[in-house]
Amino acid sequence: MSKPTDTVSAILYKAVDVLFVQNPRGTSLGAFGGVAADGALRFFHPWLIRFKDLVDPDRISTIHLVAFGIVCLNIPTLFRRRRLPDEIELAIESIRLARREGRISAVQEKMAWLALCNSVVERINLNQRKGRAPHTGSPKKG
Repeated sequence: MSKPTDTVSAILYKAVDVLFVQNPRGTSLGAFGGVAADGALRFFHPWLIRFKDLVDPDRISTIHLVAFGIVCLNIPTLFRRRRLPDEIELAIESIRLARREGRISAVQEKMAWLALCNSVVERINLNQRKGRAPHTGSPKKG
């Protein structure tokens, strides 16, 4: 695959993940809000038609309002960073600090990253075998 195709695929994957996995409530409420806004637009149409020069209510369709509602209620999810478990955060910081202070070489740093990745993958595999969802951390506030 070419680089632009990979980028588009990554963006679409992230969008689908946010819409349907991370924030299904925001997606459904956004769709409902768009339909409700369409009802309000149709109800107030006789009054809004006076402002046709500013915004033409006849050109705003239901799909525009639904899409706008979904986007608005999913914006916070797009910018929220998921927090890793504390022991993983500590291990990451330890590796970075040891390399910065020169206590480990570049090869040792790579081996430490690999060991950390292996332990995280093993934890996920263990949780899946036990039938539990892996702990990916709680959403980071702020």
